[in-house]
Amino acid sequence: MAVPQGQPQQHHDAWTHLLGWASLVGTLLAAGATAFLAVLGAEVSLVVATGVLSGFICFFFSIQAWWGRISRQDKEENAVQAAVLRAAGRGRLRSGGRRTRKASTQRTDDKLPGIVTTGAGLAVTVQGVVLGFIFAFFKGGDMTSTVKVAVTSLAFGVAIGLLLVNVASISIPGRRTRKFASLLFTVTMWTFTYGLTCLVSAVM
Repeated sequence: MAVPQGQPQQHHDAWTHLLGWASLVGTLLAAGATAFLAVLGAEVSLVVATGVLSGFICFFFSIQAWWGRISRQDKEENAVQAAVLRAAGRGRLRSGGRRTRKASTQRTDDKLPGIVTTGAGLAVTVQGVVLGFIFAFFKGGDMTSTVKVAVTSLAFGVAIGLLLVNVASISIPGRRTRKFASLLFTVTMWTFTYGLTCLVSAVM
């Protein structure tokens, strides 16, 4: 898609490439460590955890890259809409009203990243506190399968919440990024609800 006139060109700076290389190296190191631990006959839980780390590094970078792509598409779409509105002005009063509405929408969009990161950060904190209580009141040997599933669900929710905080802090310029942020937040709530449900079921 051609970049509309007046919109700045998008560049991949050195920091973007650094993040990509760091994620690639991290994934390879974690995968190599997983294989090494498996060959050494380490505990299965440690091998699994290291393998999950490798998968999460790759998954996090993929989501960050996808977020950057849809963010650029949102910005291009916003620039096109702004150009159309400027070209289709029909009198000072009407165009002035459009500018007022557009400015109000822009202010709302500017506040959205802060709102999303605050909500996701709260979800991460609450799930982290619940995990702390679980490990305080349950010893590893006393955990039933239901409690272990609860721990896994909450830990996954913390990871997705942190990912949402990371990508939302960059920008939420338009409809694509808003919907994707909503999806990540919804998944965080699902894992939180399922983890609490498993925990309540286990202690009743």
